[in-house]
Amino acid sequence: MDFSLATRGEEIAFSAETTGPDEFSATLGGKDYHIRVSRITEFELCLFLSCGGKTSVKRVFVAPGNAGKWVAARGDCRFIRDLSTERARQGRKKGLSEGPKPITPPMPAVVVRVSVSVGDEVEPGDPVIVVSAMKMETTLTASFKGRVERINAAVGDKVAPGDILVDIAAVE
Repeated sequence: MDFSLATRGEEIAFSAETTGPDEFSATLGGKDYHIRVSRITEFELCLFLSCGGKTSVKRVFVAPGNAGKWVAARGDCRFIRDLSTERARQGRKKGLSEGPKPITPPMPAVVVRVSVSVGDEVEPGDPVIVVSAMKMETTLTASFKGRVERINAAVGDKVAPGDILVDIAAVE
């Protein structure tokens, strides 16, 4: 999956694929990396980076911000925006953002829990499915009142942005 990030006026393009529950491979600047993530605290991660036969360990702090994340490592703190997501939103028709949103992961992840069953009725904000990426769990919620028609993912499945994990039909 291809991504584009922005920080300090610079655009960084890379591709990444999930290779395990807490692992992924990435290609950046023509170099291939294997990355394993270990969560230390809610905002602190330990990254094990392998490239060209060499492995290094990086301690990284990540905190949410408006329209991006704050990332600090080795004394350098940067605000990072996901241009891939921003561009996808800009390409949509105006007004669509107020409508029903599909249940799709924000990044490559692994399904850790399915909170609904086929036939369940959900309200906006109800938890539907939980995914894990880089040792961080994200609960994906219903954006509208509806009935679960189909579950397209199971615990342990590797999923990516754009994969619709649960089909919900709107009800009045």
